[in-house]
Amino acid sequence: MPAKTIGDLNSQLGFDIMQAQTKTPKTLEHYKQVATRLLEDRSGDLRADEGVDEWIRREGQRWSKPTFRLYRAALVAHFESMEHRDLELADRIRAVSQPVLLVKPPKRGAAKKMKGGARGMLEELVTSMARRAQDLSDDRITHACAWMAATLYTGLRPIEWRDAVLIRGRGSNPTRLVVKNAKATNGRANGSHRTILLSLASKDQVLAIEVNLDLRDRWMQVEARDGEPLEDRFNRLHKAISYLIAREARVLWPRRDRVPCLYTARHQFAADAKSALPLPEVAALMGHASDMTATNHYARRVSGSKDRSIARPLESEVATVRHISEVRFARRRGLQDQSETPGQRSPE
Repeated sequence: MPAKTIGDLNSQLGFDIMQAQTKTPKTLEHYKQVATRLLEDRSGDLRADEGVDEWIRREGQRWSKPTFRLYRAALVAHFESMEHRDLELADRIRAVSQPVLLVKPPKRGAAKKMKGGARGMLEELVTSMARRAQDLSDDRITHACAWMAATLYTGLRPIEWRDAVLIRGRGSNPTRLVVKNAKATNGRANGSHRTILLSLASKDQVLAIEVNLDLRDRWMQVEARDGEPLEDRFNRLHKAISYLIAREARVLWPRRDRVPCLYTARHQFAADAKSALPLPEVAALMGHASDMTATNHYARRVSGSKDRSIARPLESEVATVRHISEVRFARRRGLQDQSETPGQRSPE
């Protein structure tokens, strides 16, 4: 049932959407490593009487926007920690806005991944891997092919396949995929899990999802190492499959700067969904709390095809997305009204 009050919504989501965000231990550890490295770099580039906040303002002219946000957050967390506590400095760092870039930084990491306009290349890549898997009778290439295809149909993040469960339909209950949301902390998801209905999927499309999950389970059993955490075992699988996909893509397009990867299929899924469904339904399918995340950060609707969108969300999860959006909008409007002086109105 969809939540009717903020209390119901908090219980359903497992966090208080009206409270300040918190950081997980894993995030804090990552921030600690980043901040330590940054401060070591700064020690060799220190100008007279220059504070850390002034240093990142100067150095920020060379960093991309995501890099700047990461470095600023890491330094804020560093100076908010008990070991290095300096709340005044943390506040000054938090207040630093990124300066205008002196030069455009080179593309690295996620920036080199192909996002929009990749439908044709993705289908060519899947076809090529299927042909190679058949010729070589290689289960690993078969798995890479099935994983890519299954992501095109369902839009899961790579890590979300670790815990995904396919439930076959019976009677009036359609086949569905139950997914544990990967980014469910700090209100980024619309709950701990989401359900993707596959009533519009063909037998071959459902088969691709089944093959992906079956080969996942086989790997997790056969390749198990004594004492290895489940997360580490799945990460090894993810790296192996990503390598195979990257290798095949480089064979097909040796001169391209950007080639498709697993996450490209999620972007294409988003584009297809946006061309067929309202934004709250897209958000529910992708595990987002905000109905604007797919609009701002994923492939554009123009690169999608509504005929290829075969996944549908639960209505209760769509209602949750709408409710979260309404609550957050009301809160932002309330804060805006409080900041206005009597007799003033905010521009419409």
